[in-house]
Amino acid sequence: MSLHLFVPALLQNTTSCLLTLEVRAVGAVVLKIAYGYTAEPHQDDVLITMVGDAMDKFARAAVPGAFIVDLFPFCKHGSDRRHTTRPNSNCGIVNGLPDWMPGTSWKKTARQWGSELMRVTEMPYTFVKHQMAQGSYQTSFLSRLIEAGEDSDPEVNDINKWSAMSLYSAGADTVSCL
Repeated sequence: MSLHLFVPALLQNTTSCLLTLEVRAVGAVVLKIAYGYTAEPHQDDVLITMVGDAMDKFARAAVPGAFIVDLFPFCKHGSDRRHTTRPNSNCGIVNGLPDWMPGTSWKKTARQWGSELMRVTEMPYTFVKHQMAQGSYQTSFLSRLIEAGEDSDPEVNDINKWSAMSLYSAGADTVSCL
């Protein structure tokens, strides 16, 4: 939502939360920069909504003690202490605990939220790749990385996806902190 759309929306929604409009406006601008994506100007945009939801879930998960596993940090990682962006990866001792066991409901939540985070990271990346294949893309942060050939290695591919997502989430999250 650019400025010429933001101001009329603000005038129509003076009783609504101004913060929501600001986040949408900034989100639309950052989506354009990161992915060359044009957000829906007159209604909720699916990508802005998905990323906002993922950021809310991250904020809840980051609260110390939010999940019982936070009380037992030795359960979070096995002896290899590998870090990965892949959901359902080997996380040590806790993966051996059955989901039905009392106190392990956080495992289901983690799998669900991890899956949603992967989807919200993959969706705009796939959008850019598709637009580039069609020859109808707008230059963006991600398209420049791909054009530069920095997308051939799977590890670099993941770095590009997460860098673009970080650009978006940081921009939108900064506004919500004002």
